[in-house]
Amino acid sequence: MGRLKAGRLLEAQGEKDVKAAKAAISDWLKKERNVDVSTLKIGEFICIEDVALIEVGKRNKLDEDSFLLAWPTLHAQFKKDFSVCYFKPQ
Repeated sequence: MGRLKAGRLLEAQGEKDVKAAKAAISDWLKKERNVDVSTLKIGEFICIEDVALIEVGKRNKLDEDSFLLAWPTLHAQFKKDFSVCYFKPQ
């Protein structure tokens, strides 16, 4: 097996492990603290002592500043913030 293929396999396994860990932490929060991570609003965060800091940010899909300058009324009409959860180790 080549190095590139082996590297891609390791990366894919790592991504699966991260998703599984995030799901496990989210499930634990639902059961133990009655908190649903998917319902948190942008700017909110949860700290699990010595485990993780979960922060909800936003992700823009385009260059929002340039769009705002070029078409301010169209920007205001279609602007939406999408929530993104960041799991940060402690």
